[in-house]
Amino acid sequence: MLYNEDSSSVERLLIKKQQNRITPEEQARLEQLLKENPEAKAFAEFYQDEPSQESELQSDDDVHAIWQTLEEKMLHSKTKSKTIFPRKLWLAAASIVIIISATAYFTLKPNTDLISKAEAGTETEATKNIVLHVTGGKEVNLTGNNSETIITGTTSVLAGKQSMDLKGVSGAAHGWNTIDIPKRLDYKLRLSDGTEVTLNSATKLKFPFTFEGDKREVYLEGEAYFNIAKSVNPFIVHTSKGDITVLGTEFNVNTYTKDVLKTALVKGAVNVSFNNKVVRLKPGEELTWNKDEHTITELDERITLSWIQGVLYFHNTPLSEIALMIERWYAVPVQIDDNTLAAEPFTGNLEKTQPLDDFLKPMKGIVKMRCYYEGKVLHMTRL
Repeated sequence: MLYNEDSSSVERLLIKKQQNRITPEEQARLEQLLKENPEAKAFAEFYQDEPSQESELQSDDDVHAIWQTLEEKMLHSKTKSKTIFPRKLWLAAASIVIIISATAYFTLKPNTDLISKAEAGTETEATKNIVLHVTGGKEVNLTGNNSETIITGTTSVLAGKQSMDLKGVSGAAHGWNTIDIPKRLDYKLRLSDGTEVTLNSATKLKFPFTFEGDKREVYLEGEAYFNIAKSVNPFIVHTSKGDITVLGTEFNVNTYTKDVLKTALVKGAVNVSFNNKVVRLKPGEELTWNKDEHTITELDERITLSWIQGVLYFHNTPLSEIALMIERWYAVPVQIDDNTLAAEPFTGNLEKTQPLDDFLKPMKGIVKMRCYYEGKVLHMTRL
């Protein structure tokens, strides 16, 4: 596992609790997590021990200063760092800062331009189903039922609405299958060799039910995180921008942007090929291949990998990029009415499972913008 799931759940529930959005069922879940899991309890204690300081916030500079203080305190804490999973440190700091900044803004300057729940409801109208296109032409809707049995060759596959496990499958029909993840949803898939794939929204993956020959190959459009099962046979992820070849490793692939291939390596090694050029990545590196040019930078897991656990982290991210993410996740078209606003940076982390209006509130507090609908199009403009 890349992250500690209990700590991640505690973080999201604490965010909801502080924003007075937690349900009785979620409160019970939070209490159960804290009771059963020492790491989750330690995470919550660190989170709750931090003073809100909301009355002291006067500007974005104050927010950034608190952010840096929290990160330094967490990274150098001798007592807490032993119990909090290392890759969750940034999440705690990020969640505290964004809640502090949002609370301060609404305390000092009430916002009268909140998007109504009725308007936010447009985000669900375009939500589609997760569909598995099975070799031979059959289409299976994986969203409606808890599970669906798929007969293929001499075997059957049980597919759920949130995940599908093909490990150990044999005797399946030859050919390619494609799973189509729409906007607003994500999905987990374990392939026949044991490779685990987490698929982000607006993503397609073409794969066989069983791998044959001396290569394991899949085709990706969108974004996915791969935890490759070790094997003497190479695993190849084909994209329209290039190919990634590995033996056993963990990495993220993003092809959302036209003509751009992004590959982030967590551990192991990968070769990325494009137009007869090959680049080998080391753990902790992220490759961006834009047409014929490529750059390698240090991997910031906070930004690149946070989507896996349902938390979106932004660091000086232009509003134009966040707008594209909103379109993918909420299935709502976005138009920014001011070019200077499109370039406005935003830093913080937001929970992608919350309603769109709640998602936008902290951003509006920092960026100082107004959001409104014209039909089904969400407009963003300066105050």
